[in-house]
Amino acid sequence: KQWYQRRVRGKKTLLSLSKLSALASDDPSPNLAPIDLQLEVITHQERLKPEIAENAGLSETAMPPLSCPDLIRLCVLPECNPSLEELDIKKALDLLTCAARDGDVSDSQFERLRLTIWRAVIEGDSWWEKSAGPETIDETLFYRAVILAYNSGLVISHILPGVDELIGELDDKQKEFVLRSGYEQMAQMGLITA
Repeated sequence: KQWYQRRVRGKKTLLSLSKLSALASDDPSPNLAPIDLQLEVITHQERLKPEIAENAGLSETAMPPLSCPDLIRLCVLPECNPSLEELDIKKALDLLTCAARDGDVSDSQFERLRLTIWRAVIEGDSWWEKSAGPETIDETLFYRAVILAYNSGLVISHILPGVDELIGELDDKQKEFVLRSGYEQMAQMGLITA
């Protein structure tokens, strides 16, 4: 691999030079969207929590550029991020919107990433162990992440899978009941369509 493929900073430099060249060209309306998308992904990578990078075995000084799918997994999977928080989920959802614009990410891969995020949220939330009912769903990481995403301007129906898809092979009737109740509450609030 070339040096710029092994280091995120090198790729960022080359992308910035490419953007500058495109802007300085004679083309009255250069297509900067692919460059801007890659720069956005790099910005997300640069803002990874140090403990996530460390858990993934990545060195800050020689970190390779990572794809949206790889960054999403780093943000939400417990082996890299054992202390999942709303902001980690928000970062993963922002990266999911980048993945939706990335021509290298297929529709089926997008769907798998979306499920990966939300299943990690459900599995990483200790709220379920409290045997609380649906009336306290606003205490769940799941609900707080949905509200944060909504307040940040993300389209919930685009980033949140359907309840049946999310529940999938979930073998926990309490979680299933609470999630269905939560989806009903979100539909009543106008966040999603029923």
